[in-house]
Amino acid sequence: DTSAVATSYWWWNPHLGMNIAILTAVAVVADILLFIKKRKRSSKNSSGGVLCLYERASAAWLPLEVSSFFVGAVLLSYNTYTRLNATLLACVQKEDLDDVKYLVQQGAYINTKNEDGDTPLLFSAYSGNLDCLKFLVKQGADIHVKNKYGETALILSAQEGKLACVKYLIQQGANIQDKDIHGHTAFLWSALEGRVNCVKYLHQQGADINTSNNYSNTALISSAYYGHLTCVKYLVQQGADVRWKGDSDKTALEWAMANNEINQQAKDKVVEYLSNLEYAK
Repeated sequence: DTSAVATSYWWWNPHLGMNIAILTAVAVVADILLFIKKRKRSSKNSSGGVLCLYERASAAWLPLEVSSFFVGAVLLSYNTYTRLNATLLACVQKEDLDDVKYLVQQGAYINTKNEDGDTPLLFSAYSGNLDCLKFLVKQGADIHVKNKYGETALILSAQEGKLACVKYLIQQGANIQDKDIHGHTAFLWSALEGRVNCVKYLHQQGADINTSNNYSNTALISSAYYGHLTCVKYLVQQGADVRWKGDSDKTALEWAMANNEINQQAKDKVVEYLSNLEYAK
């Protein structure tokens, strides 16, 4: 329950550092008061009796009790902060914008990451939740952040064909030249997945038609290999180099012919189209 996570932390402050500073101040003041108290007891019990020894021992242990309280409070703060962030990631994935807004208001970190380095913004971009995407950006989410695979919000949106999110991110300054760990840009990913609308838009925004990944494969090669005829036609019409040799020294036509794992009809159409281009042979 979203509200339970936030409200159970009754003294929550969005700035964890402020909580720690307050607790530190409390601990310091308590130690000063204990020191004064011990000095008074020492002056009143000069006989060194049993009572004096008991009080000195008690006074010696009290700072440890204060320190234990301080450490426990910090751990509680960190634990609740972590739970709040984890709940934010979960709510973004469920596309529950109301809960996302509530958690951000309660102090959840807008750029929190999971074990793969995915942030709330990356999840919103992947799912194509434009309203959530806009809210997160307005709240200061980093549009240039990458997960451990090197994927940005723009790359994930293009990968899934979420054109509205692609347009918005570019308007906000997302870099179309960013690459993931395999050298795929948003343009290359959209071609690989057959997202022709994103392919067209990204090309219009300046994406190089013959850009390649770390394996020298271009958008045309990727589209041909996966049987995306509409993308293949568009790329060829826009001047994609059909003689470009990518991985294993193969052209788009040769790669299309080599893939036996896609729909045979889709493969045949791409092979037929490229074969009819005299300069592609």
